[in-house]
Amino acid sequence: MRKLSILVLSLFVLSGCQFFNFEYEEEETIEPTEESEELEEEEETEEETKPFGEMTDHFKQDVTFTEPKQIDTDRVVSKETGAQIAQAYDNSNEWSSGTTWSGYFAERFEFFEVGEINAGKYKGWKLILMNLRADGPSFSADLYRFAWHEGNNNLVHLEKYSSNNQWISSSLYPLLQDGDDVTIDGIVLPETLKIPGTNEYLTTDYLYNHYNLVDKPYGELSFSDSDAGDLYSGSDACFTVQSPDGSIATYSYDPEFFKGVGTTITWNDGGKSNMKDNYGFRPTGCGIIGNCYGIEKDVSAAGLKSVGKTSEGIELFVAKNPVYIEHDKDTPWDEQKLLSNTYDIYTATSQYSTSTNEAAVFDNFEDFVAANPILFWQDTFDRWSMLIADFARPPAECGKPVIYLYPEEPMDVKVQVFIDRFTETIPDYGRDGWTVHAQPNGTLYNYADGQTYPYLYWEGEKDGGIDPRAGFSVHRDDVEKFLDDSLTKLGLNQQEEDDFTEFWLPRMLKEDKDYFSISFVGTRDFNEIAPMSIEPSPDSLIRIFMYYHPTDRKIQIQAQTLRSIPRDGFTVIEWGGTSSAAWQNY
Repeated sequence: MRKLSILVLSLFVLSGCQFFNFEYEEEETIEPTEESEELEEEEETEEETKPFGEMTDHFKQDVTFTEPKQIDTDRVVSKETGAQIAQAYDNSNEWSSGTTWSGYFAERFEFFEVGEINAGKYKGWKLILMNLRADGPSFSADLYRFAWHEGNNNLVHLEKYSSNNQWISSSLYPLLQDGDDVTIDGIVLPETLKIPGTNEYLTTDYLYNHYNLVDKPYGELSFSDSDAGDLYSGSDACFTVQSPDGSIATYSYDPEFFKGVGTTITWNDGGKSNMKDNYGFRPTGCGIIGNCYGIEKDVSAAGLKSVGKTSEGIELFVAKNPVYIEHDKDTPWDEQKLLSNTYDIYTATSQYSTSTNEAAVFDNFEDFVAANPILFWQDTFDRWSMLIADFARPPAECGKPVIYLYPEEPMDVKVQVFIDRFTETIPDYGRDGWTVHAQPNGTLYNYADGQTYPYLYWEGEKDGGIDPRAGFSVHRDDVEKFLDDSLTKLGLNQQEEDDFTEFWLPRMLKEDKDYFSISFVGTRDFNEIAPMSIEPSPDSLIRIFMYYHPTDRKIQIQAQTLRSIPRDGFTVIEWGGTSSAAWQNY
């Protein structure tokens, strides 16, 4: 089994436009003329009729690709397999002879025919992709590949070329039980791409970085690769590329600052430091991370001075003339503002006793600057980014996740949450989790202290996590209504909604920004951040986690689809949240 490996990078309030791949929306709107409308229609027609994917040499191997075509699940999934999946999903035996693969299941399981295998044991079989939509909110669909013999309706799961999701629903097992780890050349993008004009490479974990099956790469065309085709870059350091089968993969450049024992910094004064022990990419809250380091578009070489080099030869810089700048949302996020904002965050959070800010105590801005809290560096694409010292990093906490237990009849329940560090729990978590007697109305009797609680409460810190790429841009005047509408769509009841809004709305509105980028993490993705063990196992587990990032202006962002999970049988509900801002400072 291949384990998911995620590089902890990027995203923090210090950046004015990090975290999501987005662009600011322009305020000016130009009304189209008849001529421009006709031209637009012609362009759209041309786009629809041209070949779907450009065939590079890498793909001219064991697969002949065709334009992705969605096919009915009834053609691919046998009635017997469908019955097994339905029974595993909802634990019912109501799959009658007249029932077809449709409705809720058809929305979750999307099949696309994308080509034909032309070599090996599956020569002549169709290549099929399946998007598996997660229950509740999610940032991407899991992607699975199959060899399909249409004549006898044999469906073989191609294990090497499918998502390896450790949190996969047991309902999918019947579809994946006939699997093969066969190698089929040219079926996926290369794992590494050489950066033009250098001896360096971009890398991808292609099994996990598919946002949607048939989609467009985001951002502006950056360069073309002879194997992968055109690569696009957005507002962070990632690159996206679309393969001939329609899937989108992400490539990233890794400067290898933190691999192994880590990079050595040699300062201009002759001193040495270990990068891994002293610096990191910008943190964020509770395992919500960017896939790549952030890009500081307002930083320029003119405002920087060199302070040292890494053992890889990358030069490091600090602000040339550090001056504290009072907060002003209308000024660009250059090296001075980034430094000043880092100091503001430091002073706001240094009162909290956490491992990230005990390393140093500074009484004024000048002493803070002298310790080099921020280092700027330029990547191989001439883009500026920044590193932040451990002593200046704010706690990346999960904000008030609460757990509601609703058994069908009174029962004892044991709950464990696996997070890197707890900072607070109510009731006390103890050495081995919570053991409570739960009532159907949600009331919990805690055996450890003999007290009654409405829910279980925890806060904690997470070092690694997931990469969301979808959400909403919401004006501060609309946040309350947005939360009400969204939480209803996500399936929370009125009491749960009230508890959520009472906690998060005041904290959000204390920010002086006009907009918020808001994204919801669902059960599948939050299980990656903080796995949970519940005994006995619930029939329904619904985990909803919100991330928000204050912004000066409305941004363009891929819209997130919000859907609820049915609350059947013994139901467990959890909600929580975090922010790019130092949310503890309220």
